[in-house]
Amino acid sequence: MSRKRFIDGCLDGSYFLSEIDDAVEAWHDSDTSAPIWRFLGMRKSEYRLWVERPESLRFIVAAHARDTEVADVLRSGDRQLVAARADHPDDARKVIAWLEQTGRLG
Repeated sequence: MSRKRFIDGCLDGSYFLSEIDDAVEAWHDSDTSAPIWRFLGMRKSEYRLWVERPESLRFIVAAHARDTEVADVLRSGDRQLVAARADHPDDARKVIAWLEQTGRLG
């Protein structure tokens, strides 16, 4: 994997979501001083969300595509966007519920 940020690669089609572990391994193998969340192209809060709820990755990428926050993508009601990014139809609902329970969704 090149030094392209993972999120950027997902957006331009050169990386698949399933390659996130390869990107993490590349960070471990690199000599960068950048924190992993920056290396991946995420915001710190997005990285924490992904670590705790891996199914949120598709929504993180969608948020970057829209230049908005993950919560905005999830609340947008854009069922086509959320469904296109979800392996399971209730993934968005579960992530929203978890964000609300943990006080991360205002």
